[in-house]
Amino acid sequence: MKFKKIMKEGKNFINGSSIFSLMGNKSLFLSFIFILFFIHGAFALSVNISMAPSFNTGDEVSFNYTMSSDTLVSGQYFIWVSCPSAPKPLANIINFTLQPNQPAIQSYVYLSNLSDAIDPQECNATIYVISPQGLLQQSPFYLNTNPSFNFRVLTCADAPCNVPSTVFALNDNVYLKYLSDFQGLSLQSSLTSPDGKIQTLVLPATISASQIGLYNISIIASKPGYKTISTQMQFNVISQEPHIGYTSLVIEKQQIQKNAADNLIRTILIVLGGVIALAVIVLIVVFHFLKRNKRIS
Repeated sequence: MKFKKIMKEGKNFINGSSIFSLMGNKSLFLSFIFILFFIHGAFALSVNISMAPSFNTGDEVSFNYTMSSDTLVSGQYFIWVSCPSAPKPLANIINFTLQPNQPAIQSYVYLSNLSDAIDPQECNATIYVISPQGLLQQSPFYLNTNPSFNFRVLTCADAPCNVPSTVFALNDNVYLKYLSDFQGLSLQSSLTSPDGKIQTLVLPATISASQIGLYNISIIASKPGYKTISTQMQFNVISQEPHIGYTSLVIEKQQIQKNAADNLIRTILIVLGGVIALAVIVLIVVFHFLKRNKRIS
């Protein structure tokens, strides 16, 4: 009965309704504190994560964690790392057994080598103890990689680049330029002609489309403190005679003629089917009419 009274008063203490009443009864107050200490001691499990606040390109992204308990305890936990756009790890459930007052130190490797291809971002390392009690421990960290920047190459039919194009006639001028958020980029550019010859370019540039075929442009753009961007683009050079446009018109005309013929045949079949159906109906009516007159006579 006394235990029930203690727990009832303890519940009121937690709810804040009779804190002064419980403290006024010294015996009940001390008994309640002892019970709380005993219950907490039965599950005195702790988890601590020790890791660097940030990691740079090329670093191993990892951390150590310590699990300890005042009593012998077994259970399960899992580790998870959450980042907005970095790779997601596998969430494996891990079994553990802790001896009393013997901390277990473990390590976890998220990325063996932080690639610069990953954007800089805030992340969280999480350890969640599933059993014997729910326990969550988190630690934030930062992936300090180089940020990216916008970079785009254009091939145009005019110097101001008001008419972007990837198809040019033989001997036309092809105007090359790039668009970016930054000025003063370090650029390495090359042009591969249809015959396989490679020449160095300095953008912006103007070249003469002297060969029929496919041209390939390769560019590496870099800026200190930012990611290096490698990009390629192609443009095609054709003869001045508009064979491609003529062929397209012929194919389109042939397709229109074929569709018209198909529609005409479909219409004729529908009309013919209707005529045959009407003729059958007329024959049936005439047959019944003749048969009826024959019975009357």
